[in-house]
Amino acid sequence: MYIQLKLKQFKVKIKFGVSAAERETPQEVIIDLAIRFSRLLPGCKTDKIDDTLCYDKLTRRINEFCHEQPFHLIEYLGFQLFKFLKREFFAETDIKLQIKKQQPLDNLHQAIFEVGDFY
Repeated sequence: MYIQLKLKQFKVKIKFGVSAAERETPQEVIIDLAIRFSRLLPGCKTDKIDDTLCYDKLTRRINEFCHEQPFHLIEYLGFQLFKFLKREFFAETDIKLQIKKQQPLDNLHQAIFEVGDFY
């Protein structure tokens, strides 16, 4: 048995892009996060918020991280956010992070960057 929690479609507006002009207007990125726990979370048995992962705290910290600096590349944003999440929340837990960015190209709908401890 494995225990996995997924947070999907978390939208964050950030200063993002290669050129300074592109970074002037915040752009929306969509973050999906999968967290694979090695053991059953106590909240599965107790039904208490203190015994589980608080989505509000996690999403607030992700939002703060994304607003600390402008980012040029989706790859850099994704890897830095992955390292931040591992350090702050999931040092002992496997995670998979996916970031989707709408593309300004006519023939490309999205760019997706994925990094994680599992597939």
